[in-house]
Amino acid sequence: MKPKTKTKSSATKVVKDIRRANRKLYSAEEKIRIVLEGLRGENSIAELCRIEGIAQSMYYSWSKEFLEAGKQRLSGDTARAATTDEVKTLRGMISRQKIEGEFETLLKTLQPAPKMSALFRAMFKDCWEMFRQDAAASIKAVKAEILGVEKQITKMVDKIVDANNPRVISAFEKRIDELETRQLVLREKSAQNGQPLASFGKMFELSMQFLSNPHKIWASGRFDLQRLVLKLAFSDHLTYSKEKGFLNTKNAFPFNAIGSFCGSKNKMVPFLNSLFEELADWEHQLKPLENDLKDELGGPEL
Repeated sequence: MKPKTKTKSSATKVVKDIRRANRKLYSAEEKIRIVLEGLRGENSIAELCRIEGIAQSMYYSWSKEFLEAGKQRLSGDTARAATTDEVKTLRGMISRQKIEGEFETLLKTLQPAPKMSALFRAMFKDCWEMFRQDAAASIKAVKAEILGVEKQITKMVDKIVDANNPRVISAFEKRIDELETRQLVLREKSAQNGQPLASFGKMFELSMQFLSNPHKIWASGRFDLQRLVLKLAFSDHLTYSKEKGFLNTKNAFPFNAIGSFCGSKNKMVPFLNSLFEELADWEHQLKPLENDLKDELGGPEL
């Protein structure tokens, strides 16, 4: 039995040596890219690890080191000599600290000053009220047109009753068919737009708080909130270079809208439609964490 055990042990060692020799070495930039991909949540962690060819345990190890930025590992009560491996690890942690510092700086550039935040919030609110008034006027106009069509149909029916000429009766019936078709279209339109739009505060409370405080939410240190910041604050994946830092960052549309809030009403309508659609999507994704966000931000409701 002993020779077999020795043979099995030797074979296992050979397999481990082969795997070790062929194991891919990941640069700091690649590790950060993979961690950020996981935080964005577009794929499950299991799926991401399968695509990247890494174990989930390795991903979670990188993620933990990235989020902690090496603060806990760099502290200790006992001074001792560091081994070569520990020196490499500490250098990696310093690199991660640098990356997290640059990312927080990037978030601070997104976060508007309090006065600017209050200004664009008031401007967005005014525009939403304009949308609400236009929508209410449209609903009122559709309902009035439905009533008008119903009156016309009634008149046509009365004329058919009084008419004796078959050609005249046929013409009245054709007109009634046209009016009933128009009535169906109007009723469908009324059903789609029949509910008045909610107030600005009810529609966009959470999204406006996020727009005003992305860095403060990130600084909470909570994994779920940080993941949400990565997902909502940028419209595309982040890439990082050791020499140049974060490259080609594309801010989410509402952040860009802050500096583009101008123009005539006709030009602003498509712009505002896109803006409110994006804010509504934010609101949907922020809603599950509403209580947590309020705890972290501690601000008044809109």
